[in-house]
This record gives sequence, C-alpha cells and structure tokens, in this order.
Amino acid sequence: HTTTILGEMGFSMETQAQIWQTATKAMGMGIEETQQFMLDIAASAQSLGMDINKLGGEFAKNEQILVRFGKNSTKAFKELAQQSKATGVEVSTLLQFSEKFKTFDEAGQTVGRLNAIMGGPFLNAIDMMNNALEDPAQNIRNLKDAFDQTGLSVEHMTGGEVELWASALGMGAKEAKMILGSTNEELELRNMKMAEAEEQAQSMQNMTEQLSNAFKQLYLDAEPFVSGVLIPMIKGIAEFMGWIGQAINSL
Repeated sequence: HTTTILGEMGFSMETQAQIWQTATKAMGMGIEETQQFMLDIAASAQSLGMDINKLGGEFAKNEQILVRFGKNSTKAFKELAQQSKATGVEVSTLLQFSEKFKTFDEAGQTVGRLNAIMGGPFLNAIDMMNNALEDPAQNIRNLKDAFDQTGLSVEHMTGGEVELWASALGMGAKEAKMILGSTNEELELRNMKMAEAEEQAQSMQNMTEQLSNAFKQLYLDAEPFVSGVLIPMIKGIAEFMGWIGQAINSL
C-alpha cells in the first residue's frame, strides 16, 4: 500500500526499492521502521517544496555514508534535507563537508585551517569529529555559529577570500557563499516545518492502517454472504450454463 501510494506521488519504484534494501539490510531497520522512513521522506519533501523522487535519490546516492548512522540515519538525513533547502546546497555537498572531520588528523587540519581564516579558536576539532560520526548536520550549524561570531559578511568578501573559504570547506565558491550566507534562523524555521512534516507522515501512516483495517473488516462482514449466497449462486449458474452447453452440443 505504501509503495503504491508513494509511487502515485512521484516516488519511483526503483528508488524506493533501493532505499528499502539499504534500510533493511544495512541499517538494521524493520519493515515498519522502513515504511515510516519512506513516509517521512515524502512528508519532508512536501513540506520543503522539494521533488519527492529527487529527495529520495539523494538518500540513495549517499547511502554509503548514511549507513554509518544506522537507525539514526533517518534523523540525520532529514536534518540534512532541511539544511539543503535552507542553503540551496545539495545534501551530497553538505555530507562531503562533514566527512572532512571523520578522523582526528583530518579534523585537526581542517579546523586549524578554518580557525586561521576566522582569526580565532571558533571551532573544536573533537566536536567536529564526533559530529561527523554521529550528527553531520550539527557540523553545518557549528560552522554557521563560528562564522557569525567573527562578524564577517559574505557580501563584503573579496574574490580571494571566497576562494580561500571554498578551498578550506572543500567545495565550490558558489556553494561556500550559499552556506556561509544562510542564517541559523532560517535553518530553525525549516526545522519547525520538518516537525509539521513528521506529524503529517504519522497521519499518512494512520490513514494507511485505517484503510487496510477497513478492507479487512469489510471482508469479514461480507464473508457469510459470500460463502452462503454468492459462491453457491455462481456455482449454480456455472452448472446451468454447462448443462445448456451440453444440450447445444447434443442438438
């Protein structure tokens, strides 16, 4: 029922199948948990004004990283989707930024470089490394908080400064400006909308269960009529038609 409904909403069966397989085989999710996750993706896409199949495709494209978070991948992905909409930067780019901190050496080098650009100890390597392994969206928030504390402005950056930031962040100049130019207030607003999306997803789940239960009850209520009246009547008609057929063949 769920995959059919989502298919009608534009969520391709191919993408759904890939997510189902990853969730159940690699992330330790059960059938009901995976079903709820699929509904969460649909509700999130709707609340964020994103194409449902594109958002699902972002999960499938980044599954090699997201499987690391296990059952927490649902929360991690939804937060990254929210940040993607707020900043205009793809989920893949946001994840790749967080991946720059997944080891102690990488975190130390990247944080050292960013702090040098900002002119102070605004980021902590240990925190950024832990987030990369558990909560990648938090690294985006930490970056924004640090940038805001410096009092710097994207609008007043020179071309050289933009390139310096882009190189340190490991992304293009356009993406760097879009991330640094967004505000945590925008991210928080998206977070509120995502909360509404979760409620909507639960409503969709309840509706699916109610429909399924209604059809089951309909079958149970109709069973005496089907068994006692409808089936004998159909058998009688079949026998009668068979007798007519034999009569015609005899003539």
